[in-house]
Amino acid sequence: MDFNSAISAALGGGSATIIMGAIMLMIVNHILQKEREDRVKDKQEICSLMDEVKDYKKQEIASLDDRLSKHLEEDNPKAQKLQLDSITGLLNKLSDKFDRQCERTQESEKEQIKLIGDLKSDLMHKIGSVETSVAESKNFTQNLYNSVQKLRDGGKGNG
Repeated sequence: MDFNSAISAALGGGSATIIMGAIMLMIVNHILQKEREDRVKDKQEICSLMDEVKDYKKQEIASLDDRLSKHLEEDNPKAQKLQLDSITGLLNKLSDKFDRQCERTQESEKEQIKLIGDLKSDLMHKIGSVETSVAESKNFTQNLYNSVQKLRDGGKGNG
């Protein structure tokens, strides 16, 4: 193997490592961007659903208020109290379900944030590994070059 072939092989290996690192970085960055977009969409969907639930609650309360007013006009107070207790129970159940959904949403967001952090940490570690490999390739190439120069210079002095 002559000197130029050795240099070309060493530089080609280093270039391939850099290219693979760059491709890997682009892929991971794309994945992270997709995760961010999905999280934003999910958050918007959750907010929209929360607004719908609030509107639904308002409509239900207004409807129940109307029904209650009609009932007060038509029925006795004991029946009214039973219906109010029932309505209050239903509203409490709906409120509890809404609170549990909010807690699940917060837990999910925390898990997604942790996952993104873990991915970032892993990516930084891999980038460090790529940089180390590139530095080692450069050192190997320089040592190879120096050895070839010594052989060449040694050959000229004897000849």
